[in-house]
Amino acid sequence: IYPLSASYDYIKPPTPLFWADYSFVLFFLNGRGKQQIDSDYYNLAANDVLFIREGHLNTIKEINPKISGFFIHIGYKLLNILLSKKQINELTYSPKVTLQYNQITWVEKCCSLMMEAAQFGVTATEIRIAIRQSFFTVVCSHWPKSEIATNLYV
Repeated sequence: IYPLSASYDYIKPPTPLFWADYSFVLFFLNGRGKQQIDSDYYNLAANDVLFIREGHLNTIKEINPKISGFFIHIGYKLLNILLSKKQINELTYSPKVTLQYNQITWVEKCCSLMMEAAQFGVTATEIRIAIRQSFFTVVCSHWPKSEIATNLYV
């Protein structure tokens, strides 16, 4: 996990299209941006969460210098521990959600705990997984259900 504010000095949009060999989540607390996933474009603002699944083309089209939030890296094995195949497909086909006020505080605390765990060398895998599961429990509970993804697992 990394703070988005740190990335502004290193990332100069538009970035070239690339295939990530990992999944990741962008959680915007402040600022604006525009992300492309495959042929779809997503405008991002405060309280937005965007999921980008490994193997999908993506690029950063725009990013505001006053951006704050988090970039959360999720490897393939961890993704399959955290989420069911149905949830992964729902996030893939409907990758953006705007969180409600009561969710933002909880998700932000989860991100802060993930940062602390990484910063202070918390090596207990169970703790790191539990924090990420808490994050996804809140985020997925209000994610829009994709008809396409739902029909894949009927």
